[in-house]
Amino acid sequence: MRILHCAPFKLERYCYWYPSIEQKLSNGLIRLGHSVEMFAYREVARREGVLGHKFFGLKAVNRKLIEACANYEPQVLLLGHAELIENATVEEIRRRVPGIRVALWYCDPLWVPEKIALVKRWARVCDAVFVTSGGEVLAEIAREGALTAHFPNPVDASIESGQAFDAKEWDHDLFFAGIEKGEPGRTAFLTQLREGTPGLRFRIHKAFGEPPIGGRAYIGALERSMMGLNLSRRWDVPWYSSDRIAHMMGSGMLTLTPRTPGLTTLFSADAMGWFDGFADLRELISHYQTRPEEARAVAKRGWAEMHAKCDGRIVASWILALTRGETPQTDVAWAGEVARAGGR
Repeated sequence: MRILHCAPFKLERYCYWYPSIEQKLSNGLIRLGHSVEMFAYREVARREGVLGHKFFGLKAVNRKLIEACANYEPQVLLLGHAELIENATVEEIRRRVPGIRVALWYCDPLWVPEKIALVKRWARVCDAVFVTSGGEVLAEIAREGALTAHFPNPVDASIESGQAFDAKEWDHDLFFAGIEKGEPGRTAFLTQLREGTPGLRFRIHKAFGEPPIGGRAYIGALERSMMGLNLSRRWDVPWYSSDRIAHMMGSGMLTLTPRTPGLTTLFSADAMGWFDGFADLRELISHYQTRPEEARAVAKRGWAEMHAKCDGRIVASWILALTRGETPQTDVAWAGEVARAGGR
């Protein structure tokens, strides 16, 4: 099958963010036997725009996507985020490529008004929409006209290729990468960790003015850390996590995560360190700091579950089947997180 994947591929970052969802989904689709062409829409917009600014290239990137589809005649157009692409562009593509199926995947938090508005816009012209959240928001999106389903953050054994649990020793006890500005809850949490856990070898990136990290340096840092903190902006959104959960568990770290509805269905109780608040987290950290072999065992179980349940081929197959109106794999933990147009 020919698939055109229009997503925010970061080609001009020169492999700085190669562990991206768009890369893993493309890899998964290719490994399933499909021909996948990748269309980096943000970079096309910059290249075609005046002064190299993507917002001056809006009309051009929409024209180029139509041109790409006319040339390739894909059977599926898979959109990732696609905030620069217009609904009218998809309507024109459908006119030029009869029978094409169109889907959107979106991994940002949907409690942000402009983000849920974007996804709803796409639900009006797509056959299917896939989001990393779950629960009632699926039906809310589906009322706009598209089948809407959850998809988990995918993992890829060729990207998350390390096994931190096998390290003879670790450079750090705990790793976290993420912003904290504008997130008072997360700021307070991280501040308590930095100031209230003496002796903790805590590696932080991006937050508190620390430098960002990407590329192989990022994945390598995960492989050399005992524990990873999967601290999303909110914990009460069913099934939601940032993609750091795939990076950390997939790299064999003992991953510490808030007890979130959906995630507790996806992963076993003994596959990661679950916490309900700062006191729980501090206790977990202290416990595993003094019990490294127990930490290795939990990390290994989490690594095995992540790769078995969320491999990019499994996630890509789920997306493709629902997009084409076919019966998807039903033994996945998130099989019930689907809303048909008009309701669940």
